[in-house]
Amino acid sequence: MTPVPQGDGTITTEDLKNLDKSAGIDRDAVRKNISEDGKELVGKWGFKDSMPSIVMYRDGKYEGYGNDSYPSKDNAFIGKWEWDDKCKVTVFTNEKLFKDGKETKMNRPAMTMEVLNFRDGQLFLRDIETLGEFRYESKDEQ
Repeated sequence: MTPVPQGDGTITTEDLKNLDKSAGIDRDAVRKNISEDGKELVGKWGFKDSMPSIVMYRDGKYEGYGNDSYPSKDNAFIGKWEWDDKCKVTVFTNEKLFKDGKETKMNRPAMTMEVLNFRDGQLFLRDIETLGEFRYESKDEQ
């Protein structure tokens, strides 16, 4: 058996990029494809083969929908979104939450989502509090 050569344990930037790539993360694509004001994020985003889950408007408003409930606001978050170009995160500030058509108490007034990939009509987010991951595709009419 041939022994595996031992290195000095140094992990290079290229090593990290390769690890990220295997998880679908492309931070270079985020830097390259989202401008300082985040206008490229405007639109309708949803899971594959589903209705929109998030609608981000140019004026900074947003709507978040439960399982294929778009466009009904009976089960939706209503609030604002903001792109933080320095940190490469989108902050969703929830102003109202509707459940079964009634406004209800909100348990998370703000959600910060790290943008892990953005290209070719694909948006990959990670909730920095829960570490939940969301892989969306554009639902805008082409």
